[in-house]
Amino acid sequence: MPTPMMGSEDFAFVLDEVPGTFLALMTSPPDLDLRTAEWNHSPRVLFDDAVLGDQAAALATVAFARTAQA
Repeated sequence: MPTPMMGSEDFAFVLDEVPGTFLALMTSPPDLDLRTAEWNHSPRVLFDDAVLGDQAAALATVAFARTAQA
């Protein structure tokens, strides 16, 4: 990430109880300046739907790898 950020989700409380990870998948349009981009919960945020296929594949890979370990 060009501008790393600290995670502040409540997901940390889930990880206290069960194994897991927090994964941030970038969805900003490629021409957007990330230093001035709106945050995910802003009504002005812009998402690039072109990345959805790659993100689905990434999540499926993680899921398949995890189930292969079981």
